[in-house]
Amino acid sequence: MNDQPALSRLCELEEIAACFVFTREGKIVARAVPENYTELMLAQVTMVLGQVIASVEKTKVPMREARFVFESYGVWLKFFGFRQILAIFLHPGTQANLLRQPINLAIVNLEKALNRDQDERPVSEMAEMLAASAHQAELEMLRVEGVDTNEVFERLVSLTEFFLGPVAVEVLEHGLRERQMHLPIQSRKDLVELVEYCLNVMDNPEVKKAYADMADDLMERVELEMVGTVEKKKVNETS
Repeated sequence: MNDQPALSRLCELEEIAACFVFTREGKIVARAVPENYTELMLAQVTMVLGQVIASVEKTKVPMREARFVFESYGVWLKFFGFRQILAIFLHPGTQANLLRQPINLAIVNLEKALNRDQDERPVSEMAEMLAASAHQAELEMLRVEGVDTNEVFERLVSLTEFFLGPVAVEVLEHGLRERQMHLPIQSRKDLVELVEYCLNVMDNPEVKKAYADMADDLMERVELEMVGTVEKKKVNETS
C-alpha cells in the first residue's frame, strides 16, 4: 500500500477526518488516516461500504458518487478509474459541497498515480481471484442470521428508506448484528432497539422526530398484529 500525496493533502483540510482508496473487491490501495484507524477497523468499514454500494447498484443505477452518514461522520464516496473508490470521512457539520473542487483535483492526481503504480506492479489473475474469494467470504460472515418470515424487518426498512435512502437496509442490518439479534423480529423491544440505532445516525432534530413518530406508529400496528396472531393460535389450539 503506497502513500499518496494527493490523500495527504486532502487530510490537511480541517473538514476531513480521514480518506482512503479501495477497490470494488474491498482491497485498500492507498490511505491517509489517523493512527487510531487500525487495519481491522479499515477492513470492517470497507466491507460495510461495499455492502452499501452493492445494495444501491441492485437498482441498476450507475454510481459515480454517494454521500451519507456513518457513525456521526459524513461519508463521501467518489468512483473513479476502472474499479477504484475514494472514501472521504467528513467531520460532523461539514458543508460537503465546499470540498468538491479539492476532492476532484485529488481524484485526477490519484488516478494518474495509481494507474502508474499498477503498470509497474503486475498482479497475477489467480491472485486477484483469491482476493475476491476472500472478500466474499468476509461478506458472508456479515450476513444477518434468520429469515424475515413475518416481514416486520422489511416494513421497518421501507419506512427507514424515506429518511436514510438506499443505505437504510445496511444500517438496520448492522444494527441487528451489533445487538446480536436475528430474524424474524418478534418483539417490540427489538423494534425499539433498531429504531434507536437508526436515530443515532441522523443529525437533524426535525427529521429524527418525524422518523421516531412514524416508527412508533409502525410499532403499535406490528404489536397489535403480534397479539392477534398469538390469540388466534390459542383459539386454534383449544378448538
